[in-house]
Amino acid sequence: MKRILIFLFILPMFLFGCINKKENGVPNNEVMKIDYFYYPSCESCNDGEAFIENFKYTVSDILDENDYEIEAKNIAVTEYLEEYQKIVDEIKTDLYFPNPPFLIINDNIRLIGQQDIDNNLRKTILNVLSSINNEYDLRNKMENNINSDDSYFIYFYKEDCPPCIETDFYFSKLDKIHYILGDNETKLKIQYIDANNNNNLKLMADIYDAYNVPKEERNVPIIFWKDGYLNGKDNIRQNIIDIINKGEAQNWPGLTKILK
Repeated sequence: MKRILIFLFILPMFLFGCINKKENGVPNNEVMKIDYFYYPSCESCNDGEAFIENFKYTVSDILDENDYEIEAKNIAVTEYLEEYQKIVDEIKTDLYFPNPPFLIINDNIRLIGQQDIDNNLRKTILNVLSSINNEYDLRNKMENNINSDDSYFIYFYKEDCPPCIETDFYFSKLDKIHYILGDNETKLKIQYIDANNNNNLKLMADIYDAYNVPKEERNVPIIFWKDGYLNGKDNIRQNIIDIINKGEAQNWPGLTKILK
């Protein structure tokens, strides 16, 4: 009986301890798994490799390569054909039969067809990031592993915000590599943070406070770099290139120094 009582006493402490530890900051360390299923290509096309290279470039401002694993799967290969067929069997109907290419993210998020991939790839990646990154992950990313040569920005947005949608479309078309004074290379890096995610509200308020953003300007879209911020889609679009080209967004000091 005494052993049972001890166990019942310890069990809640263990469970709540784990929960609190998660809330207080344990990284998820999730790596995004991406599979690209495609038809066999002509010998000179290399469709699978070409897609991977294009994918890397398209998301290079929002994803580091160690944040994801991507594999191109030619459905002329038996093992990949079997995976593809399982996906088709799950979603086909009497009136609908899906055809490649397919993009499968974390085994359950699906973009079907080239148009769906072209139109929704970036948005889908951002939604996945928002769902898997907790506050600790975001703070850690803004503290570590940022190359001093990169032009680094923090961007607060909302998925359902029309000016944010326009701003992201603009970001998606920006060159990922720029040259400061026409010579020194800098890579564009943008840390997206979803203002609709309650887990991000404390971090967002901390950054607003650190930059002394007036109450009337605490809205989205808004973008920060080490020495300043731009709010509003027009302001961002009119000035971000100049900030990059002058090297003003390089040498990010880390979040801790920003928040001091």
